[in-house]
Amino acid sequence: MKPLGPIFILLLNSLAGVLNCYGQDLEKTFSGLQYAVLQEGDGEQAYNNRRVTIAYLGSFQNGQVFDSSSAEGFTFVLGRGQVVSGMDEGIRLMTVGSTYRFVIPPKLAYGKKGIPGRIPPNETLIFEVTLLQVEDL
Repeated sequence: MKPLGPIFILLLNSLAGVLNCYGQDLEKTFSGLQYAVLQEGDGEQAYNNRRVTIAYLGSFQNGQVFDSSSAEGFTFVLGRGQVVSGMDEGIRLMTVGSTYRFVIPPKLAYGKKGIPGRIPPNETLIFEVTLLQVEDL
């Protein structure tokens, strides 16, 4: 039997939890990002100007999924604006192997404009993220 991939596991976890994420004890940063630690990792710390690979599932508050990473994950350089600022901020809290749920307010996501046809204006976004890898540039 083929093992379940990280995206499938995130999807299963989210179906059970994304609608209830406000019922969890969420931490809140100064900027307004809210997060819950679903699983703490013990690998390397993520920080700016390091290449990170994540598996993620993005949904709206009503549970509708709008985006997810591929089975291989999504790789980018942290802190360079390649993802929404709430995601950059949240991933810096993580170590490899961690899974967090982020509740990202509009000002840390796509704001008043949204993304026409994909993300409504002023939408709070929920991401469940697993940090798969961190490496120096």
